Amino acid sequence: RQLGFRELLSRPGGAWGFMEEGERERGMPRSLFLYILGFCDLDELAKMEMVSTSWNSLVQSLESSTLWQRCVHRALGRQKIERYKVALGLKSGQSYHQEGSDLQARNWKRILRLNVSEKLLPNNPKGMRATVLHDHEGPVISMCGGGPYLFTGGGDRRIFMYRIPTFLSYTLESAEKKAPAPIRSFGADHAQPGPILCMAAMRDFVVAGGLDCKARLWKIDSSPGSPAHREYAGHSGPIWSIALTSPDDSDQVHLITGSVDTTINIWDLWGPQGALPLLRLEGHYSGVAALHVLQQERVVISGGDDGTVRMWSIEDGRCTLSLEGESEKFNNVQSCQIDRGRDTFIAVYASDTRGKIWMWDYGTGEVVQAVTAHDAAVTGLSMSLSPEYSLISTSMDGTIKLWKPETLTCQKSLSITDILYNHPRSAGHERSQPEKVHPSKSHAWGNILFISTWNASVLACVFSE
Repeated sequence: RQLGFRELLSRPGGAWGFMEEGERERGMPRSLFLYILGFCDLDELAKMEMVSTSWNSLVQSLESSTLWQRCVHRALGRQKIERYKVALGLKSGQSYHQEGSDLQARNWKRILRLNVSEKLLPNNPKGMRATVLHDHEGPVISMCGGGPYLFTGGGDRRIFMYRIPTFLSYTLESAEKKAPAPIRSFGADHAQPGPILCMAAMRDFVVAGGLDCKARLWKIDSSPGSPAHREYAGHSGPIWSIALTSPDDSDQVHLITGSVDTTINIWDLWGPQGALPLLRLEGHYSGVAALHVLQQERVVISGGDDGTVRMWSIEDGRCTLSLEGESEKFNNVQSCQIDRGRDTFIAVYASDTRGKIWMWDYGTGEVVQAVTAHDAAVTGLSMSLSPEYSLISTSMDGTIKLWKPETLTCQKSLSITDILYNHPRSAGHERSQPEKVHPSKSHAWGNILFISTWNASVLACVFSE
């Protein structure tokens, strides 16, 4: 017997109660309803719950977190969900059962919204709005994300922390009056004696490296101007690159630093104060400018000024693979990135000072693609949260380009000077005679693209529907 939706809701006892006394039929079993709803289109399910009071009552009468967990897993898959959980500052790496106990329905809806907004990054049908942040007093050299936070470091020896979701709800009118302000700052003249050259962060701390050959860690609840919580001294040259591993089975987090002294050090992040590195990796013949970690494989990828890209085992420090071009060598590697968004295939990317981007197959070490991407050095590569959408390159030629990762075809090219001076929706910047703007790093979060520049500013570009 089929029951109409309104009839189902109007029965005594609600959707799951018995039918009127004397009738033998019961309402539709809860488990069957969960099973059926698990095959609904996820976007439509969210819309129906928002616009229909009756539908909202029905979903809320179910174990709504279980329903959303099942729907989101079926639509997105575990790998993408783990990326979004890290971006939102939620605990990652749990079993399906533990995940269902820890996350509420609202957490699953946030993951869904982040996935929907991510699709707007390369494909913006109506344009974007750009907000300019002028909190630094010198070049913004480094930038990274940690959970829902953005960290920027510059030549003024300071680190600023912004809450990224603030930019999603920031309207054009409010941005014109006042740009979003940093919620916390770190570093002081006595604590950071030089520019912030590189950074890496997780949800509750940030690590920065500089000219004095040391890496420093601040917890995000540190008071402004307070000295670093920890210091890591083991290099004989400035630290150019930093990476972090996710906690392993024993909850150990590794800090990885690359230096001008040609070495890579691996540290126990929470080990004893003043301890020496666990491992010291030697093999590059010039400074180590880029680091990236393959978390599941426990491998770190390094790029050096010697024009080589190498892979190292985090467990024993062995160099497992050296990547080279087919017909020509690199000219000073500037950045490294990986894409593991498609089945078992893992792509490794690197950029150099001639404006080229190279792509290898991690499994075989063979070159898959190489393109001349820019007219000047490619200073940074970053990946959107969903790798199938965009690989992002920043260059000293003043442009940002968004690429389709599997084919290295350009989806969009943005001129930073155009955004600052000509874009009708720019805010927080006085329009004057245009000057050449050189981007240094980029970071993507959902449909927001953050761009740091050598011109003492950070651009937050929100791609809209």
